[in-house]
Amino acid sequence: MVRVRLADATTGAPVGAAEVSIVRGLRTVIAQEMTDEAGLRVLSMKNDSSDYQMVVRKIGYRRADGSSRRGAGTRSRSTSR
Repeated sequence: MVRVRLADATTGAPVGAAEVSIVRGLRTVIAQEMTDEAGLRVLSMKNDSSDYQMVVRKIGYRRADGSSRRGAGTRSRSTSR
């Protein structure tokens, strides 16, 4: 399970309706959801020890991404326009 909290890097305001994808390798999408109006989303994933990448996209903002290993905890991400 991955918990995401997405906020604007300048204002700190939540960013809703952003696409959050969990990807393994270059093209394998493990999970994909949209953030709610509070900038929150929980994504479910198969329990393994693989490395993965979280990619966040929303029109009007720069793409945000980062790598992690399963079990790393809650990810908070800020994104800027």
